[in-house]
Amino acid sequence: MILSVIIPSRNRYQNLKFVVEALNNQTLDRSEYEIIISDDNSSDNTFEIYKEFKEKGPIKYINNNTKSHTWNASIPRNLGAAIANPETKAFIFIDSDVVLPADALQHYKEDLEHYAERVVIGSYDFMNKNGEDVYIQDVRHLKFETVQPDETFNTVMDGLACFGGNIMFPKEIFWQVGGFSPEIHIGLEDGDMGLKLWKSHVFFSYDNRIKGKHLWHETPTDRFPPDMKDHIDNLNLKHFHTKDPDYGIIEASRDTYASWGITGWVEPPQWRKMGLSLKINKEENK
Repeated sequence: MILSVIIPSRNRYQNLKFVVEALNNQTLDRSEYEIIISDDNSSDNTFEIYKEFKEKGPIKYINNNTKSHTWNASIPRNLGAAIANPETKAFIFIDSDVVLPADALQHYKEDLEHYAERVVIGSYDFMNKNGEDVYIQDVRHLKFETVQPDETFNTVMDGLACFGGNIMFPKEIFWQVGGFSPEIHIGLEDGDMGLKLWKSHVFFSYDNRIKGKHLWHETPTDRFPPDMKDHIDNLNLKHFHTKDPDYGIIEASRDTYASWGITGWVEPPQWRKMGLSLKINKEENK
């Protein structure tokens, strides 16, 4: 077993079945990877997908039935990783609305073999309700559009592109940073992960061969809470010692991530003027 593909899902049955179907029909030999459906207390037919595919190759199902859902993918992602095959070399996290091309896992395996200590991200194109591609400014495209795949592994990358919907972690690196942070609300857990990786001196790279299709779905009305600003403030406080709304995680991390891996990096002038510093204590990363 080389790869464990973990899909966190909540009430996405209609999309999830296409995601699993695509994963079950990869060019990579089916014995080299397992699929893990990590159900975040769904009330739809999610379990039926597991039953449909359980005879077609290694697949597992786990239900987060011990804690109320929070629209935070961190919890089901971590649960999926916890039940992965012990022989697995890497975790691949795919959102339950992202359909991968047939050669995606083969490319991920190649990346793992050549760059065993890298976190590798793919991307996806968004689709509208009619199944048509729509252009959305994606930070991954913006940051890497001029970089060839074989160059990304020697190039400083921007951690804002650390999106959990299509990403591979070597197993040791994932647990080294403590997995995804369950206390971080949806939409922020990926940025938090990017900061934890940076503080642990982990590099990650982009492979534009691994591009999926992001299926359309309705957005639940309770997905983003009314106190979202408080969640952003708390994440800024965790990593940057500040809740200053004029210099939050997005603004600060653009400068921070641009320095990724450079020896002798100096904090940006804006940081020094504001007295900001980044928490580097590894015990605070988790």
